[in-house]
Amino acid sequence: MSKKLSAHRKHRIPWILFLCSTLFSAGEPRWFKNGRLPQYSTTLNYVGVGEGTTFSDAQSAAQAAISAQLEVTVASTIEMQTSAVETEEASYFKDVFEQNTQSTIEQTVKGIEIVKRKKSKGRYYVFGILNKKRYIGGLKVELDQLWSKISSYVVDARQFSKSGRIFPALENYMDVQEFIPGFYTKKVFYDAISPAPFVVFEDITIGDVLTEMREILSSVNISVESGNRQSALVGGPLPNPVVFSAYLKKRGDKIPISNLPLIVKYEDGSVVERISTQEDGSIESYVTANPTNSKGGKIFASTNLTGLPNAYREYLKNAEAFATYKITKSPPITFTLRVTDENNSRLKKVESTLTKNIEKMGYSVGEDAELLLDGKISIIDEKEVDGKSGRQFLVTAELDMFMIAKMNGDKVASFDAIGKGLSKKNLKDANKKAYKKLKISKKNLGNMLSEADEELRRIFTKKSALKLREGKGLYDQGKLRKAIVPLTKVTHDEGQVEEAINLIGKIKKEINRIEQERLARIEEEKRQKREYEMELAELAAATERARQQADLDIAASMAAAQVSSAKIKADADVMVAKYGVDEAEMNARAAEASAMAEESKVAIEQIKRDTEIVKLDQLKAQESIVVAEAEAEVAKTNAIAFAARLSDQQIQKTNSGNIPLTNEEKLLVGDWNYLGTINPISGDEDYNGAGSILSILNDRTFSDEGTIGHWGVGYDNDKNTNFLINSSYPMPYTLDGTNLIMSVDVNGNQFLRIYEKY
Repeated sequence: MSKKLSAHRKHRIPWILFLCSTLFSAGEPRWFKNGRLPQYSTTLNYVGVGEGTTFSDAQSAAQAAISAQLEVTVASTIEMQTSAVETEEASYFKDVFEQNTQSTIEQTVKGIEIVKRKKSKGRYYVFGILNKKRYIGGLKVELDQLWSKISSYVVDARQFSKSGRIFPALENYMDVQEFIPGFYTKKVFYDAISPAPFVVFEDITIGDVLTEMREILSSVNISVESGNRQSALVGGPLPNPVVFSAYLKKRGDKIPISNLPLIVKYEDGSVVERISTQEDGSIESYVTANPTNSKGGKIFASTNLTGLPNAYREYLKNAEAFATYKITKSPPITFTLRVTDENNSRLKKVESTLTKNIEKMGYSVGEDAELLLDGKISIIDEKEVDGKSGRQFLVTAELDMFMIAKMNGDKVASFDAIGKGLSKKNLKDANKKAYKKLKISKKNLGNMLSEADEELRRIFTKKSALKLREGKGLYDQGKLRKAIVPLTKVTHDEGQVEEAINLIGKIKKEINRIEQERLARIEEEKRQKREYEMELAELAAATERARQQADLDIAASMAAAQVSSAKIKADADVMVAKYGVDEAEMNARAAEASAMAEESKVAIEQIKRDTEIVKLDQLKAQESIVVAEAEAEVAKTNAIAFAARLSDQQIQKTNSGNIPLTNEEKLLVGDWNYLGTINPISGDEDYNGAGSILSILNDRTFSDEGTIGHWGVGYDNDKNTNFLINSSYPMPYTLDGTNLIMSVDVNGNQFLRIYEKY
């Protein structure tokens, strides 16, 4: 008995498994299980199937299946483009191309068409295709626009470089890098699918741009022009600005670089200021003497190219300069130096020598100082002397130096120095050598300052008060940079000095904030401009694909209504060339269009009976989609896609996904089957595009035949309820149970778009 029971159970188990398998798979369409539809050629299309608990989920699964095929197509893209780039930068550019490959695939799958669908036992099944001809048709339009941008950026960059406009050239080279990876990634897609590759007149690659940028960057130099080796109290301002100069060293010439953003930092990395060079390539940096070592500190000036990838920074080895300063225990003193000869002519070379002499002692020289060192050189003896090597010329020069308070013109101290010059040539040469021997010793200068100590303290304290008042006045007027100049001259009276230092710190902080925001604003504007240019290229491609799709839909409807299969066969070559479909696919589309039209006709008649006429009369779109007359039919069929593009051009998209849905908005969430349009004036019905699905999601995004955007609900002046596309373009609608009716205006003609819940 037990053996019979065991044998009986053995026979039942396979039967139960078969029955379960049959029951679970009963809802799956055969085309889903097989992953193919014979009428949709894999030679002309990429195909993929998907299933899910919603239509959107099933569509996403089909898109993922096609995406996987596309990834294989462009596997060589990254290696091809990064092979021209040096090893140390290859990983950076490889990441860039990988991101662009993924982005291109994500953009591509938006254009996938769902040609077959079924809802069974609460699950959705779809069959998606990406038609190769229509896809490369859109890509061609996009590639044309991207290449136009790339060529324009590079040609202008080269011209800017030739004319010495270095910073605009660098900006163009940096901007064009945003376009090149996307262009070549899309070109690989195009070349892999198209019978003929996309041809460009010049192969501009990342490697080419890198080479041209390297040539410019390696020639950028920064040097210290003045203000080096100054002295100041701890935390106090240096008496004079440190002047840096940026220039391009080309064939021995120095070409000033204007408008180049620089950043000045202390040795520990903290920021002194952010500033851009003037027309002559220079900047003036007013530095606070913060000690970074036991004796003083150091500041560095370097480029501040925020958009420059790290891979390029090594080429800016020469684009950095530094200046040092010392910390003193007494207030720094600055002198104006003037040295003249017996004819009252300025002796510039002597002044230059003495200036270096004074600065080495820790003092500063500048035209706006409160003390004037006024020197007069006179020749007190000239004679010929006999030496071992023959007759020579000996000149003795005397320097009478007076320290004068500029405020009142008083001579507060003086000293004199002697210089002797011996020359075998002549008296003139001996004269030059005598001048060179004239020096100001630290003892001489110290004695002069000590002699005038009391008077100088009174003068400097009074002058500090005036400078503090001047600086505060300029600050109150919002003249921040100008305010720093007099504040650096506040050197006496502890209270005044502290107030000046605090105000300088406040001003510098404000200047840095303004400059940082300015650079960030410029960078953001450039980013938005680049993104807008890329979006325009994508929109042009999407528009071309939509036009081709609409042409195909119209052709399929005409074939269903008028044309025999014999005629379709005769025109097979024409169909492949024009629409990218063969006879089998056109027949399938014609049959599908005919079936959809019949279903839509019945559904629309029922909706017209069920919907109050007054509701339909109130639905009048306030904004029109204006297109060329030849595109009017396409725009009517693909109204949401055209409205989305129009809103893209008007304002930036806003993502309102975090805003909770209202009860009224919740009623819109779901999948809506498009039935067709009605002209409310003539009563004409149009079923082109019938069967497409509008998916409205609860995260405030929507998708409609490849168009993706954000949505919301708003109201117009006539109190109509509007479906807002990308938070801006309004389409009046009414919701009646399982029916959704929207109003759209195309070139001044009103149409009602009819949907039913799917």
